[in-house]
Amino acid sequence: MSKVAIIGAGNVGGLAGTWIAGLGLADVVLIDKGSGRAKGKAMDINDALAILGSDRWVDGGDDYSLIEDSDIVVITAGVPRRPGMTREDLRTENEKIIGDILDKAVKFVKESTAWIIVTNPLDYITNFVYQRLSIDRHKVMGMGVNLDSSRMVNQVSKILGVSRSSVKAMVVGQHGRGMLPLVDDISVNGVKVALSEKEKDIIRDRTINRGAEIVAAFGDGSAYVAPGAGIYQIVRSILTNSKEVLPLSVRLEGEYGINGKCLGVPVKLGHLAWDEVIKIPWTEEVLSKLRAL
Repeated sequence: MSKVAIIGAGNVGGLAGTWIAGLGLADVVLIDKGSGRAKGKAMDINDALAILGSDRWVDGGDDYSLIEDSDIVVITAGVPRRPGMTREDLRTENEKIIGDILDKAVKFVKESTAWIIVTNPLDYITNFVYQRLSIDRHKVMGMGVNLDSSRMVNQVSKILGVSRSSVKAMVVGQHGRGMLPLVDDISVNGVKVALSEKEKDIIRDRTINRGAEIVAAFGDGSAYVAPGAGIYQIVRSILTNSKEVLPLSVRLEGEYGINGKCLGVPVKLGHLAWDEVIKIPWTEEVLSKLRAL
């Protein structure tokens, strides 16, 4: 029976746990500092599971031994972005928080455990986790550009007046100021679409600025519904071994001419890991921008 640990029982972690358990993927453990929030959220989710008809269970607390035997550990904990802040502004504070979490968690994980990182700045923290744990790079991945890609799909759907499900669009690079929406590679029902330069600019700008737009609207919070869905998407793929291709932040060791960095690129997911980086013949302009990040 599969088990997923989510460290950070805020809005993102709680909603991800609801979907993972509610849709029958795995049992879930929520961990947060001070047992109250994680425990209360777990009880609330369990009551929802009775309504949803799921026989999975959610546990919660501040005791890291609860994560023992987890197939996947998801880290959503950290200081959230506030209005006027970039994701990169969070680096120092969140590296310290994540370092402490890893020290506590590593005693209870299996060698086969996969790690999904959600904490911002996403690419820096994903690389930090990889280096701190010193494990197979295929076991560590960051949820970020798959979320950005969903935001791009929304913009294309609006502009073209077509169903979201018919649109294929991808963001690569950083989950932050260095994201690269691939506006020249958008397709609808498998057919590449011809967009005007104005349309491309609108899609690019709205995709890049979507997170900041949401933070500004909330005033005292940030997006959590779509990030929760982004976590669910990765968990579903690696628990079912679907071989799905998703853009995720992974450690690159020569792929696309990049070494020693975590950046968002399309990867094929396997069982509790990503299997390989998918090589796409991008233009030299895209490759140059990617390598410069």
